[in-house]
Amino acid sequence: MEKKKTSLSNLLCGPIASVDIAKKVRLPSLCLTAFSATIWAIIAINGLFSPDFYGYWAIVYSVVLALVAWGLYKMRKEAAIVALAVALLGLLSGGGVFKIVVDILLLLVSVAAIRGTLAFSLLTRKPRVAATR
Repeated sequence: MEKKKTSLSNLLCGPIASVDIAKKVRLPSLCLTAFSATIWAIIAINGLFSPDFYGYWAIVYSVVLALVAWGLYKMRKEAAIVALAVALLGLLSGGGVFKIVVDILLLLVSVAAIRGTLAFSLLTRKPRVAATR
């Protein structure tokens, strides 16, 4: 009797066996990214009146996060990878203990979003029909 192989990802987070589970797995990253985009949009609006604090980068950051949230909503693999890159950049930028804990949390939910979007892509792909001669 052959033992079934399981990946580390499945051991830690459980297997993704259906499209509904794949959509639920990417949901925390979608919510956090949309929330972050909202916060950065508020900072950007405030920055329009006094651009000394964050400059105009807050506008760029809020637009990027809004696009990533939209891509996660549409189950795009590219958006999940960009969310991971944004989380890594935030983690590498340093900061206080609270910021590092938040960035690690963002990193973990970004990995979950990648798992969900890739599983969604694999589960919705139609099987190829073998060509008959």
